[in-house]
Amino acid sequence: MKNAKGEPSGVVKIKVRDISLAEVLAGLGSRFRPVNRLKFAGNVSGNSEIRWKQSPQNAEATLAFNVSPPSHSPAGQVPLTASGNATYSVRSGNLTINDFTGNTTATQMHAIGSLSSSPASSPASSLRFSFATSDMREWQPVTSDLFPTGMPFIAHGRASFNGTASGTLARVVFAGNLQAQDFDTAIPTRASTAAQSLHWDSLSADLQASSRHLTMHNAVLRRGNATMKLDGSVGLVAWKPDDDSPIDLRVTIENGEAAEVAQLAGYEGIASGTLNTSFQLSGTVANPEGQGRIDVSHGTVRGHAFDSAGAFVALNGARVTFKDLRGSRGESQISANGSYDRSSQAIQLTLTGKNFDLADIPELERSRIKITGKLDFAAQASGTTTTPEVSADLRLHDVTLNDELAGDFALKAVSHGTDLHVAGQSAFKNAELSIDGNVQLRDQWPARIDFNFARLDIDSFLTTYLRGHVTGHSAVAGDLVLQGPLRNPQQLSMTGNLSDFFAEVEKVKIRNDGPIRFAVSNQSAKIETFHIVGENSDFIGGGSMQFSGERNLDFHGHGKIDLKLLQAYDPDITASGIVTGDAAVSGTMDAPLVKGKLQVENGSIADGNLPSALSEINGTLLFSQNQITIESLAARTGGGEVTFSGHAEVVGRQVNFDLNANADNVRLRYPPGVSSTADASLHWSGSSSGSVLAGDITVTKLGVTPGFDFGAYLERSAQASSLPQTDPVLNKIRLDLHVSTTPELQMQTSVVRLQGEADLRVRGNASKPILLGRADVFEGEAYFNGTKYRLERGGVTFTNPAVTTPFLDLEATTRVRDYDITLSLSGELGTGKQPKLNYRSEPPLPTSDIITLLAFGQTTEQSAQLQQSNQSAFSQQASSAMLSAALNATLNNRAQRLFGNSRIKIDPQGLVTETSPTQSGPAVTIEQQVKDNLTVTYTTNVAQTSQQIIRAEYNVSRNVSIVAIRDQNGVVSFDVKIRRRKR
Repeated sequence: MKNAKGEPSGVVKIKVRDISLAEVLAGLGSRFRPVNRLKFAGNVSGNSEIRWKQSPQNAEATLAFNVSPPSHSPAGQVPLTASGNATYSVRSGNLTINDFTGNTTATQMHAIGSLSSSPASSPASSLRFSFATSDMREWQPVTSDLFPTGMPFIAHGRASFNGTASGTLARVVFAGNLQAQDFDTAIPTRASTAAQSLHWDSLSADLQASSRHLTMHNAVLRRGNATMKLDGSVGLVAWKPDDDSPIDLRVTIENGEAAEVAQLAGYEGIASGTLNTSFQLSGTVANPEGQGRIDVSHGTVRGHAFDSAGAFVALNGARVTFKDLRGSRGESQISANGSYDRSSQAIQLTLTGKNFDLADIPELERSRIKITGKLDFAAQASGTTTTPEVSADLRLHDVTLNDELAGDFALKAVSHGTDLHVAGQSAFKNAELSIDGNVQLRDQWPARIDFNFARLDIDSFLTTYLRGHVTGHSAVAGDLVLQGPLRNPQQLSMTGNLSDFFAEVEKVKIRNDGPIRFAVSNQSAKIETFHIVGENSDFIGGGSMQFSGERNLDFHGHGKIDLKLLQAYDPDITASGIVTGDAAVSGTMDAPLVKGKLQVENGSIADGNLPSALSEINGTLLFSQNQITIESLAARTGGGEVTFSGHAEVVGRQVNFDLNANADNVRLRYPPGVSSTADASLHWSGSSSGSVLAGDITVTKLGVTPGFDFGAYLERSAQASSLPQTDPVLNKIRLDLHVSTTPELQMQTSVVRLQGEADLRVRGNASKPILLGRADVFEGEAYFNGTKYRLERGGVTFTNPAVTTPFLDLEATTRVRDYDITLSLSGELGTGKQPKLNYRSEPPLPTSDIITLLAFGQTTEQSAQLQQSNQSAFSQQASSAMLSAALNATLNNRAQRLFGNSRIKIDPQGLVTETSPTQSGPAVTIEQQVKDNLTVTYTTNVAQTSQQIIRAEYNVSRNVSIVAIRDQNGVVSFDVKIRRRKR
């Protein structure tokens, strides 16, 4: 058809309903190449009208459309909802979008404007659009065409852009405002370094970007507390900068991380801290130029911490110049000026430092020896990093080693090319230390450094490795040579020659006899045979150790020591005798073999805190690996012999042991006032975490000194055992001891003679032992206030398994005048209750009469009659009783010291016997225990020496005795006494 002018023309109207969006995009892709790569899914509906004049090539198409998402999207495609209208010119290739709105799962879009496929057709085309997405992967086909070498950023969060796109699709120019959260930016790197990226929290910027140029205004990037502000431009090649890209940037960083800046500059791990800087950059990426101020607070450089540092820095290509660099940490100050050329590696540096604390140097902090003091230094450096020219002076002030003052030290280092010479000299109070050496500043820095010292204090070194065993001053003199690569300390070797060595270990002063030579390297350590002598001690040893291969060990030593040295260790100990020993270590470091032997010859040890001492100690102890075995060990103590056997071993931090001890006829004076002789067989086994002490103890003899109160001792023991014990060592030793006596064991003192036996068990633990069992008294005699009591029966029973509680049950008889009196005592000790005392007599008397009879020799009735008849006589009777008690106590103590088991009794009221019941005047009685079963008593009247009584009692058995009496009238009589026990 033709129009009014007669030109060919045409109109075509098309109505579309539910056409696949993929087919539409494929059709448009012939003109807009990235479009056919979009992976959107939907159904297109709309109306289209095509008009042309003269030729269909001049056609224009108008389109109004709607896109609805499909009910089910194919895998890998994104459902799209959109609407819009557009006009397309076939000849110019211009697409004018009158209005477009679209939404996907993660993206919202709106656009209005025009785009062209070629600049000739529409040079001023511009499309205004807004775009917001949380997943840029939906647009990967378009971004891969716009950024062939990859996106310059990776968005993890939401990104939005409001602006325009102008130009052509091949050279599109974006301009507008960019907002982004949670994204990474690619960092320009050299070919020799791995690709890097930097994460950011947010970005806000006004920018204009194309594949060739990026301009930013008011750009603010945030990362944690850090803020970076950018203003300027950077040239791009295919959307990325290269070495020749021009730069014109103004950069401000607030609260930045110095570690990240160092990492971006290729110096990862060098520095850290809070960075604030303002910098102006120009030039190119490969040869930047600029200047600015850099300040870092609370940072580190190569592990050395500082409070603040700042400098003016100028950058001119590969050359970096810094001026007025100042840093501080506490009282420490450092200042520097210099420059560094990255291409030629040329350096120029002037550096000074004052008041640096040695304790803050990380390498010294990790040392076992506590080193303190102050360091000042000054250094100048020039040349290159490979062949520097360095001159440095270091001065150490008030150096202390483990809190012990050493003094000052000065060190000077001078280099010429690759040769570095170091020399140092001490200014110590009593010692001398000099250092002289050379270092080659190439490869691994091979070096040889000589150390020469005299009277050098090594207390701090020995204290560190021997802990609390160093008890006095120590010093050393000699030479050390250090050789090897300083950059590889594992390859260093050291040889030493100690001409003088002196130390005090465990209060034992030792010194060398001859030089001590040794060598240490990464392969082995070797100590030549050395000789150490001291007071009553002598030791010779040596050996080697391999650090590679099978790591073999070969050490040996032997020596002797006088046990007298124990007296210096503990003033309460008295010791003598010689201990000799030898040891050898072989095998490997992973499985060492340790063997040795200790021999004790005629030793003796006594401790003032222990009741018995050991003498004539002789024996041999063998040790192998972690075990020590008593081959033979015997000693004498308390007049008897003790032998030991068994073994002990160390497993990790625990000590396991199994020990035996046998004692034969050993006397023990414990508790004070008691002397016992016993045989024992003891077995102690277990570990340091818990053990059992068991065995049998048989008491063969028992004696008690005058004044010992057995009852009071039992009560104190019971009270002590009831108290809580917290000794961590004794609590771990459980007891299972059987203590018994020989049949009819006898115990005799000046006031008591007993015969009985005991069978006891000691349980509980060493800090709180508990007694169980019984001790019985078959017979005995006791004296109180001059009166002789016969113990008819008695015993002490221990039945409480929780605490030692003695239960007493005693019965004693005596005869006063014409009365046989029986006393019984029963009850527990240590429970707060007093044992119950009962009295009875034959013929029967009231308790009050019995007490009066025992106290005054007469009943209450007799005393009352005497008081009524003659008051002075009664007073004289009471006074005589008190006088008798005082005289008896005094004379008995002295007689016992002079004659042994002798007793003297003074009776102011006179003699009273079975044949002469009347009193005739004051009398003196002397009793002597001739033998265990024979007692002789002699009594004489002071007023009439002719009135004498001699009495002898012979015990045939414990129940039968014969008594012979010659009275004051010369009458001799014999009595046979038979005792029956009531059970």
